Amino acid sequence: MKLFLIFSTITSIYGAAFSPAELGKQLIDCTRKNDLPGVQRLLQDPQLPSFIDFKDTSNNESGYPKYGYQKSGNTALHKAASRGYTAIVTELLSHEANKDCQNTRGYTPLSKAVRGGNIRTLETLLRAKANLNIANVEGQTPLHMAAIH
Repeated sequence: MKLFLIFSTITSIYGAAFSPAELGKQLIDCTRKNDLPGVQRLLQDPQLPSFIDFKDTSNNESGYPKYGYQKSGNTALHKAASRGYTAIVTELLSHEANKDCQNTRGYTPLSKAVRGGNIRTLETLLRAKANLNIANVEGQTPLHMAAIH
């Protein structure tokens, strides 16, 4: 919080302190930590349209050997959906995050919520009209995954 206030002060005096990519990384980091106030502060930035759907470029967290280690391509919405952070999902959706964005393996936030068994998050995404028919690289849709899990 203190660090954010310092950067906010610098930004208000000298202009934008962060690039859209840096803001995207911060958004994903706040989401990973389930830091709703941090997410809300970042979503107030005027550069929001350029970073809300920023894709994570760190190595794939699961490291599936079949695909090797690759860039995950997860957005903040993917992270929040997979971990069941419904309040953050709601906040991101209210700021027009792409609810049907696919990561490098073809997973959407909806499919991540299904895999994580996060019912409240799943309901939130369905109410936002997330597409049930987008398949991942293995040809599975969120409906297929629900039947499997």
